[in-house]
Amino acid sequence: TNYLATYKSQAQSGAEWSNAAGYWNFPRVRATLGLDWSLGSLSANWDLRYYGGFRDYCWDASAGIECNDPTYQTPNPGWGGGTGSNKKGSISYQDVSVTWQAPWDGSVTVGARNIWNKQPPITYSITNSSTAAIDPMLDYDRFLFVQYNQRF
Repeated sequence: TNYLATYKSQAQSGAEWSNAAGYWNFPRVRATLGLDWSLGSLSANWDLRYYGGFRDYCWDASAGIECNDPTYQTPNPGWGGGTGSNKKGSISYQDVSVTWQAPWDGSVTVGARNIWNKQPPITYSITNSSTAAIDPMLDYDRFLFVQYNQRF
């Protein structure tokens, strides 16, 4: 588990410090939990990845569209969203995989990331650093894979 107490930056030397912890794509809490099992040449893995909630810009604070905290006033000078915020909830992803260890020192793994196909929250402030309105750090769709490893 990680807790982000501060994530400070300055627009320029001498400018006021801005703390992004808990805003945009910087949730205060992130955590992972893993469970591994093995028996002979078979092994299995389950992982849980948790990303805490954060504050984002409102789409339209005056109309109350995508704005669940319209009276929010921040002390954060880096907040460019004006009055109001849209609190985004946490999201967790689960991943699974099964691996077979081959007798010729190779292995085959079959698995899936984001097995429940959870969609990340749409964010209106992420577009200042990305071309999409989702956090590029979060999974967008379920991802199935087959992997072969050969050790020499």
